[in-house]
Amino acid sequence: MPEFVRRSREALGMASDRVNEKYGFSCSRAAASVERDGDVEVEALRR
Repeated sequence: MPEFVRRSREALGMASDRVNEKYGFSCSRAAASVERDGDVEVEALRR
């Protein structure tokens, strides 16, 4: 699971960067998911 969490956080950051490049602002939803402690871990455990 640690590898999944690491990859998920990395992917969310990349997604936010792509939104920023296209629209001039970051994806607040992706950034919020990374910033909130445990969100990625909780979602991973739900699946």
